[in-house]
Amino acid sequence: MQTLPPPTATEVAAGIQVVHVGSTASGGLVDARFKVLDPAKLQVLLGTPPSPPTLIVGDQPPLMAPHSSMKGARFSKDQVFFILYPNTRGLVQPGTQVTVAVGQTKLGPVTAQ
Repeated sequence: MQTLPPPTATEVAAGIQVVHVGSTASGGLVDARFKVLDPAKLQVLLGTPPSPPTLIVGDQPPLMAPHSSMKGARFSKDQVFFILYPNTRGLVQPGTQVTVAVGQTKLGPVTAQ
């Protein structure tokens, strides 16, 4: 089991910690994993209905998750959930710096695996 670093102050305030970002499926998808730190804060941040986080690489248009990726989502403390994003334009490769935007909050950058 991977030991996570402590969450940043921004992650604590947002109620969500970025656990992993990496390309998968021969580079066609991006696997992003998140840990719920505070379900109430996260729910407020995501909105109603919840809007999934977006992935930002440099000055490129953000990678968007399918709209159905958060349908029926329920969160509990310490839950880890994942979202698969289309790796449009092959932007996310191992070593790429990725910023995760949740609403107006930006987390990272994190280094893609």
